[in-house]
Amino acid sequence: MKKRLFSLLLVSALVFTLSGCGEKSLLRESDPVTLNFWHVYGEQSGSPMDLLVQEFNRTVGQEKGVRVQVTNLSSASKIGGFLKEAQKGGRDAPEMPDLFTCHISDATALGSDNLVDWNAWFTAEELSNFVPGFLADGMTEDGTLLLFPISKSTQLLMCNGSGFARFSQSTGVSYADLSTWEGFYDAAGEFYDWSGGEAFCALDYPIRSVELNALEHGSGDSYTKNGWYDTNNVVFKES
Repeated sequence: MKKRLFSLLLVSALVFTLSGCGEKSLLRESDPVTLNFWHVYGEQSGSPMDLLVQEFNRTVGQEKGVRVQVTNLSSASKIGGFLKEAQKGGRDAPEMPDLFTCHISDATALGSDNLVDWNAWFTAEELSNFVPGFLADGMTEDGTLLLFPISKSTQLLMCNGSGFARFSQSTGVSYADLSTWEGFYDAAGEFYDWSGGEAFCALDYPIRSVELNALEHGSGDSYTKNGWYDTNNVVFKES
């Protein structure tokens, strides 16, 4: 519920950007303003973000005179390319959206002056409720918060406790051994032998596990300025 409220709060904040400096609002319920939105939440049917947009449109948006319309749903890398095309313009270029999710490199390429600094819309106390690393990923070197962390996530390892207890008692492998990728994969090998060939785990998005392993070994940024993998990154390549 808290996550849902924060998402609605974020979208609702857009209402105030269309309000005048005085008490009189520039918005009218009878003549709603439409904001085009590009996002990455399209891997599943019935996207959670689309549901939030629909809820906003029939509640706060309807009351204030704002309608959010999803006009592009794709991967972050593709959206980054579309944004660059839109900014350059041209006959076949897409129209620049009002709202979008993207990587920080794509946001900075668009120019800080062209984007909202979310620091101006939230107090330091409010921002303290978010994971510091998530906020840092959306900041420029001068501290401008260009990306609000609505599309960030944390990698989780879910473990069958009773099954792991039997495995641990027999082999000596402990939860502490799972604190590094080396320990994790060593444990997987131990489990394979102990169980007679069963898999230790199922990984979502294996490529992300490779990226995290590379980061743990000091790879730094694994991407080029154009958003592609940096194949010259030695640590990343060896991972």
